[in-house]
Amino acid sequence: MVAHDNCMSDLLEWARDNQGLLARHHVIATGATGRLLAGELALPVELLRRGPLGGDLQIG
Repeated sequence: MVAHDNCMSDLLEWARDNQGLLARHHVIATGATGRLLAGELALPVELLRRGPLGGDLQIG
């Protein structure tokens, strides 16, 4: 999962609404997004590196 800083609250809202679905999957997210998701949902999240040379490039 990836969210631009300006869209983070929208992603968190979606994730809360779909927490049951996400719990059945292996969730992978960029660093900042993943830390927020893990903290908000208490679900395991595999964190990729953060920053312009991190998670976005790893996903790509």
